[in-house]
Amino acid sequence: MKLKCLLLLGLSLAISVSAEVATNMTDAYLLQTMLPLAQQFCSKAGMTNFTQINTNQVKRYRREDFNDRPGCMADLTLTNKYHFSSHTEKDRSEIWIFQQNQQKSYYSLNDAPVEKIKAVQALLKQNKLNEKKALVLARKYFTSLGHDEKNFRPPEIIQGYWVSGNIKYPSGRLPAYTVTWYRKDVTKEQLNPMTGEVYRQPSIDIAVSGIDSSLISYHKNFLPIGSDF
Repeated sequence: MKLKCLLLLGLSLAISVSAEVATNMTDAYLLQTMLPLAQQFCSKAGMTNFTQINTNQVKRYRREDFNDRPGCMADLTLTNKYHFSSHTEKDRSEIWIFQQNQQKSYYSLNDAPVEKIKAVQALLKQNKLNEKKALVLARKYFTSLGHDEKNFRPPEIIQGYWVSGNIKYPSGRLPAYTVTWYRKDVTKEQLNPMTGEVYRQPSIDIAVSGIDSSLISYHKNFLPIGSDF
């Protein structure tokens, strides 16, 4: 009897999960806003393999509506691990985060076996970029995604890296570069890392791959929907 009850409970949970997934796949925001936004983002970024994104490619999706105003935040992950976050205020929407999750600009390998550390360490051998070339590439994505450099301070660039707790292999560089543009109204004082304010400033972060020149990630921080100002 106990086993039967457990089986029935498992079946009930499976049906509940299936129903939730089915509901998510027919969510009006997903179909009418989220998928078109993701497809438009991919088109602007030159991802020619994504001319059409449909529900068959959806791995995870969730939406959170605002309680005090019309609008929502939503997250979409595709089966190829591409992740998108959208922001909607009334009738305005945009993708404000993209992460491909196939290449990274940072690895924490504190509990990783030596084999994993060596595999990540070896990625640098595939690097085809330096800082100058990476900046040119990041600018291409920056412009194609609708931003204007005249609205920002000079860009800052850092090369990706990995760290581990292994004394023999403590850290190393990655074939990835992150370029940050702070909006021109951000002051030097606000960018002082000692104040802690730098993480709350209007900015664009773009990470690019030194392996295949792809867009690794895009973050739009504290900027209006659809514009720099």
